[in-house]
Amino acid sequence: MDGSAICGSISLAVTPFLDHGAIDWNAFDPLMDFHASAGSGGFFALGGTSEMNGWTLDEWVQGARLCVLRRGTRSVVACGNGSMDERVHPDEVRAMVDIGVDSFVLARPPRMRVPGFDLWHRLSKA
Repeated sequence: MDGSAICGSISLAVTPFLDHGAIDWNAFDPLMDFHASAGSGGFFALGGTSEMNGWTLDEWVQGARLCVLRRGTRSVVACGNGSMDERVHPDEVRAMVDIGVDSFVLARPPRMRVPGFDLWHRLSKA
């Protein structure tokens, strides 16, 4: 990212799937290119449509990485709920930092909280 303000829309990077339910990784780049050519100011990777709830951490990271690679000067925002288990969220945050996302949104509904688990302390150590 070049440090300038985001302008235009922020496109949801909706996941393309094959007929049998597997992620269509070959369709991911053309989809991101379409959004970029339409003037999107950024990509909201892996979020908003809940399909990633069934992904493995590796698939989740691969999807975000593809958005990062296609961003050009646009920003990438990644949703942090690849897993519904908050004990995994620090690993997800670390993975997103490692691949170069610019922002991370972590939605943590109260019903997902694990008693005795201090997520914010763990995130500060990630």
